[in-house]
Amino acid sequence: MVEDRSHEHEAGPDATGLSLLQSLRMRLCILRAHRARLWRDVSGFAGWYEDEVAPVAADENESEVVVELARGDGGQSVYIGAGRYDHDLGQFALLWAFLRSLGIETVHLDARLERNQIEDVLGLLYGNRDAVKERSTRSGVVARLLDPQGLSVACTQTSLQGHTLKVLYTYCTLRFSRVVHWFEERHRRFHDHRTLFHAAPRYGALITLVFSGPPLALALWHREWALAAVLVLAGLGLFGLMYGLFMIVGSVEYDNEEKAYNLGRAYGRLRRYTEMIQADIQKARAVQEAFIPAPETMPFQDRLDWAASFAPAVEVGGDYFDVAQLDDERVAILFSDVSGHGMGAAFITAIMKTTFRAWLDNGGTLEELASQMNANLSRLVPLGSFAAAFLAIYDVGRRELVYANCGHQPEPWRVLARGDRPILSLSDARNMVMGIVDSPQIATSTCTLELGDMLLLVSDGIVENPDVDGDIYGAEKFEAFVQGQRELSTSALVEIISEEARVRSSGMKQSDDRTVLAFRIVA
Repeated sequence: MVEDRSHEHEAGPDATGLSLLQSLRMRLCILRAHRARLWRDVSGFAGWYEDEVAPVAADENESEVVVELARGDGGQSVYIGAGRYDHDLGQFALLWAFLRSLGIETVHLDARLERNQIEDVLGLLYGNRDAVKERSTRSGVVARLLDPQGLSVACTQTSLQGHTLKVLYTYCTLRFSRVVHWFEERHRRFHDHRTLFHAAPRYGALITLVFSGPPLALALWHREWALAAVLVLAGLGLFGLMYGLFMIVGSVEYDNEEKAYNLGRAYGRLRRYTEMIQADIQKARAVQEAFIPAPETMPFQDRLDWAASFAPAVEVGGDYFDVAQLDDERVAILFSDVSGHGMGAAFITAIMKTTFRAWLDNGGTLEELASQMNANLSRLVPLGSFAAAFLAIYDVGRRELVYANCGHQPEPWRVLARGDRPILSLSDARNMVMGIVDSPQIATSTCTLELGDMLLLVSDGIVENPDVDGDIYGAEKFEAFVQGQRELSTSALVEIISEEARVRSSGMKQSDDRTVLAFRIVA
């Protein structure tokens, strides 16, 4: 049975966290708001939120929706998780002007909120708008609204902190449920639906006796047999009505108890299953971290200054890099980005790791490494999965870099030692991504580096990192940023690149793996 909560939001202190007087004042606030021009926008926004926005958030398994108001008229934006929800919000201009007049720039709404809950909260703000503007109230509704714990109203927990209004959905016990619970507590013999089943005949007879007994006795005393017959029939009807009511309520309780039992068992199984998955993921994360070499273990430390950063979007990621010494003069470099995230992507990186290490043991050319890796991916990974990779061999004696770019974007950059020259991307030797076709042609290219030059590789999670407005960073902005930081040490540059990416998307869920690898020629 689904209960209508629209009237429950008008309840007293137990349901709203307000006293009876405060609850009445709140209803008067909302009634006054109904007569204001603002209410059309309030009602329209609340209906639009429940009908259009909340279902999208539910489909994307997001619990919160953010409305950004700080950009003036026509600049409002709605964010569901890390994504921006495109919609023309100009139709609610009066509502935005009202909220900004209260100093509110950002509104956080629970995805479960219903239309009448939003209307009640906004009506409460409207009725107390002067006190909210002043923000100097030390007691009452507004003081509790400004408290970090917030105000319990309309089955929500609403708080106003700084320029941010937060409205969180909270469960509140309904009047109907409280009456049933009180009745069950009064009858200790049973603590479940059986209380109502056993009480049905007794309370049906008691109520019938109370309401039908006196008039029936009076009719019999005066020998009004026809009236007595009618009262008997009415009494039987009343008994049946009360009996049926108790049985219906008991049946609802029985159904709820059965659902609660089944949900409890399902939750227990899900929790155990989740714990097993989390344990497996943590093991996979430890394995993946062991896959990736630390800068201090990379070869030719006396001639190459290494630095790296790896920040997966989830526990395990699809970005991967590896560095290994081939002989006394050469080092092999693998930098890859696998399609997707999570365990599936991590398995593909394991295939690439195994192929790379097998090639190191057996020896061979860069073209052979690319061909072997592509063949293994084509044979083992599911259709639609692939990997972009940059493969290189660097000769420290000749300062010569041989490389093949198998679909990796962005392309690596060569940061020249001379500060007056722009950084250059290694745009030659472009090849198809790995895992698509069986035997692609592999093109390689060679360039000679100079003392002080740096090779910089980043994943697309760095360059395509969106800000809160959904704007992509882009290769041009990234190049300009690196150009301004090129005098830093290798480790400092990698650290500031990672920090810039984190700050840019601050407050948003990380949407892609972020990986950086660099080395500078120091001898």
